[in-house]
Amino acid sequence: MLALLIPAPLLSAWNARSPYVQPRRILFQRLGSRLGWSRMLLGTALGGVLMLPLTPLFGAGFALAAGAGSATVFGFGLALSVRVDIDRPRLVAVSTPTALAVTAAAGYLVGRLGKFIGLIAGCGAGAIGLATGVTAGLSAARRNNGGEPDPDPPGVPTPLSPLRNDVIAGVVSGAVVVLLTLYGTLCVEWLRVPWPLAAVTALACGVAAGPGFVSVTGRQHLALLLTTRGKLPWRLTAFLRWCHERGLLRSAGTVYQVRHDEPLEWLRR
Repeated sequence: MLALLIPAPLLSAWNARSPYVQPRRILFQRLGSRLGWSRMLLGTALGGVLMLPLTPLFGAGFALAAGAGSATVFGFGLALSVRVDIDRPRLVAVSTPTALAVTAAAGYLVGRLGKFIGLIAGCGAGAIGLATGVTAGLSAARRNNGGEPDPDPPGVPTPLSPLRNDVIAGVVSGAVVVLLTLYGTLCVEWLRVPWPLAAVTALACGVAAGPGFVSVTGRQHLALLLTTRGKLPWRLTAFLRWCHERGLLRSAGTVYQVRHDEPLEWLRR
């Protein structure tokens, strides 16, 4: 299990090296739309497709947990997606065999360890299937004169919204990992530990998954405050909002621009 977790911090560190990291966001309003419901149903169907061939191989418990994990991650991940014009047939055609292969490989290796491994394998299969399927679906949409993002993406009304959305995405992701870790360390026989150790382990995994892996932009914001060593206000977002209200800054899309030369020259120095 530790070997499987090793790539996570490496990927996070590699992602943070890029000059600009795309902030994460979770659009909960998508869940109430017709598009969101149709995508959740699509994820549920994918979970059923994965469950049926795994049942005779690894038993009903592992197959049901794997199918539920894949359907949850794939369905909710797709329903919360920002893009609305993904080529759905190509999405299903690519993601289904990918997720099935990942789950079957995980089941072959550790399927005898029970339902919890099935749930983790299903979550991983859903995530990999979603990532590969969406990429292929967008490529197919572009070839058909599509693939453009939403003309007015919701959830970004001010320059500070991307940072807030990124932090919320990290908190939600970390909370999910905390719940899964608590379930594994308190209820799974071969993982069971005393509750203080279970709580500390769950908290550590949640911090690593949420602020550590998902919320890269929020982590960079904190790093900026620490490296400036007090030369910028610690409550930087509140300070930027105050500057905007007083006319020192103006907003242009998702960024703030300095309106006067003196503050700009001071920041450059």
